[in-house]
Amino acid sequence: MYSVLIQVQKLAQWYRQKYKHPEATKLGSTTFTSPFLDVLAANLEKALQRLTPFHRYLKMYYQSRVKDEYVQRLAIAKNNYDNAMKEEKENGDVKEPVALQLMSEVGREFWLRKTNEFRKQIAMDAKDAHVKEVEEWEALKETPETP
Repeated sequence: MYSVLIQVQKLAQWYRQKYKHPEATKLGSTTFTSPFLDVLAANLEKALQRLTPFHRYLKMYYQSRVKDEYVQRLAIAKNNYDNAMKEEKENGDVKEPVALQLMSEVGREFWLRKTNEFRKQIAMDAKDAHVKEVEEWEALKETPETP
């Protein structure tokens, strides 16, 4: 029993020495580095990107404000494209609607309708949320000291 405890202590010391710093995991996200770190999400290399105020607005208010208008416009655009004549489609007069592009256009219209104070508040919210997410990410990067 005593020899097992010594072996566990040696393993713990080796682990703490080898994986003391997150830089040891920057070789890649393969499990060859350490399977323990893959499980603990300590091998996250890239920091989170901050959302722009516009994208933060879409994330917060898409369901409640933008979605209904977007769905209506997408249905109208698809209907216009489906009912267009073959010549109009070939000439490029009528283009097939791109859902993501249309959602962005509708969201941009709603964003531009807002006041400057509201936009500044959303920008501050985006900054605060990013700081919080980066702090959580940094906490995940800390390597545990026990095996």
